[in-house]
Formats: sequence, structure tokens, C-alpha cells
Amino acid sequence: MGGSQTRDASGSQSRDYGGSQSRDRSSSASRSSDAFSGVGNGAGARQQSSRGGASRGGGGRRRRGGCEETIQMRVLVALLIMVAATQAACSRSVQQKDFASAEEAAQALVAAAQSDDTRALLEVLGQEAEPVVGSGDPVQDKNSRQRFLQAYATAHALDTSVEGVTTLEVGTDKWPFPFPIVQRDGRWRFDSTAGVEEIVNRRVGANELATIQSCLAFVDAEREYYVRNAQQDSLLHFAQKLVSTEGQKDGLYWPTAGDEEPSPLGEGFAQARSEGYFEEGITKATPYHGYVYRLLKAQGPNAAGGAYDYMVRDKMLGGFALIASPAEYGSTGVMTFVVNHDGVVFSKDLGPDTAKAALSIEAFDPDQSWTREAAIE
Repeated sequence: MGGSQTRDASGSQSRDYGGSQSRDRSSSASRSSDAFSGVGNGAGARQQSSRGGASRGGGGRRRRGGCEETIQMRVLVALLIMVAATQAACSRSVQQKDFASAEEAAQALVAAAQSDDTRALLEVLGQEAEPVVGSGDPVQDKNSRQRFLQAYATAHALDTSVEGVTTLEVGTDKWPFPFPIVQRDGRWRFDSTAGVEEIVNRRVGANELATIQSCLAFVDAEREYYVRNAQQDSLLHFAQKLVSTEGQKDGLYWPTAGDEEPSPLGEGFAQARSEGYFEEGITKATPYHGYVYRLLKAQGPNAAGGAYDYMVRDKMLGGFALIASPAEYGSTGVMTFVVNHDGVVFSKDLGPDTAKAALSIEAFDPDQSWTREAAIE
């Protein structure tokens, strides 16, 4: 590995990609994976649904089948709080109601959301929704429900563009309620199965889009770390870890106070740390919004510049790379992502055994089977 490769890895443009841009990117990644960004972000919900449906092989919101019901319901627990109206699950089974029209079904949903009545919600959405009528956080439940009701009061409409399916859209941005209203035997009801599938799609899509941004933020941060040389090392190098050793600045993040310049990963990463992510000393990787991250210290023959190690004399001089894989394949994500110092993110579906396959990857080496997703311009 020659010196020119080291200089190219840091990039003469590294100053342009560091600082506030990397911090903004990491912060955005955190927000984009928030399940409750839905109401008030109709375009985002559609983008997440499209991304998730495509990754899971269904091409969008109306896909059925795929993940097993147990996975669907586990994801649903995390994501359908915006329609939750109470703080406890209903212990008795209920019979789902049907309605004379789609309009009547939508009105019943709103009435149930206003009522703080678990049984009323289950009668509208169906027994499958029982695990999700409360998040365990009554304040969050109330706020989420109020956002939905406020959006409905501002504007609402029924989208009938898909034959046989009616979608309730709320707010000025036309946020689509995930449970479609369908007609059966001349009556209308919410389709719980399709609603579960849609929420899984949105969850996967949100996580994957957020992970792409996190990968780009990592590149920004590594470039900034190299240029700043916060430890005043005699040999410029890249960080070998995300979180610095306590009292040092040997990683991409370290705590700061007052007017001190933020670390390369910045405030967004600090917020993630405060939520319990990326804690120092934890040997088992902790998923961050559905994905597990790991640094790579070499690249293979398919990478620009060919195969070589990034490590020289215990310092990461030749470049840097990252791999991000879904914590639960099919539930929190489908695609595995890789990026290196060139700033191009690639993705690939490693299949149901993704966890094992991702761990076997020791170098950045995307061949033709990987898809280019995004790049730092």
C-alpha cells in the first residue's frame, strides 16, 4: 500500500465533508427511522413503504405474504402506536365490526381513537391489533393519538385508486393510514393482515433509508477525524472505533461540553448514546434502529485500488470501511450495506442467514452482485 492511497483515502475534500454536514446526516438518520414520523410526513411514509416493499420482494404497499405472522406482529407492536388509544391490552376476544361504507369505517376508527377504549379499537381494527393498542408509555400513546386526530381534523380523504381497496389519508400531506379498508360481501372493514404487512414494509423501508444516511455520516466523520487529528498524533490516521475510549479521542465520538467543538459524529450520535446505543465496553453489538454496524479494516479485489489492508503499524492509514446488516432479517431490514472511504454505499440481500453471512465479511469487496445505493457528491 503506497502513500498516495493513504492521501486519497482521506481525500483533499475531507474538509468539505466533515463538520456540520456529518452531524446533520447522522441526526437525520436517527429521525428517519422513527416509526411515528408517519403522521405529518405522507411523502416519507410512501417512500418508506416503497423501499420496504421492494426490499422484501413485494414492490409496495399491497404486497401480501412474506414474513411469518410472528415477525409481523413483533414489528407491529413497535410501529402502530399512532392508533393506540389505551395503555393495556384487551383480555377478551372481540368480534371485528364491518360497516355499510368505507366512510363509516373511517369515522368509527376516529371515534375509537378518541374514546381511550381498547375494546372499541379492537372492534374496528380486528383482534390481530390487540398487541398494539398500547405501547407501555401512556404519554407517548396520548401524543401519538392526538397527532393522528389533529391531522384527521385538518384534512382527510379516502383514496380509491387501488381497485377494491380504500385508504384513509389524513393531514394536508395525505398521510396514508396503514390499514386499508376493504369490501367483503357488500360490507366494509379494515384489513388487519394487509395493515400488518404495510407496517412491516414501512419499518424496513425507514430503517434501510436511515442506514444509508448513517453510512454516509460515517464517511463524513472519518474524513473529519483524519483532518482534525484531535489527539495530535504525529501520523495522520482514521479512527478504528465508533466510540472513543473514556478520556481519549481515539474514536469518532467523544463527549463534549459547553462551547467545545463536537466530535466528528456529533450531536445526533450523542443522542443515540443517551438512548443506550453504542455503549463502550459492550462486547455484543447493539442494533441501532434495526441495524448492526461493524468497521472493516481491509478491502478486496473488487474495490477501487484492489485488495490491501488499511492497517499500517497499528494505525488505520490506508482507508476505512463499514458494514451494516439487519438485526432481524425481514423484520428490521433486508439489505446489508457497505461503504468505504470513496463514499459510495452498496447494498445486497444476503438472504435469511444474513447474520452469519455478514459476520463472514472481513473486507470491503462489493462485486457486481451489489447495488449502488448512494454516494457523497
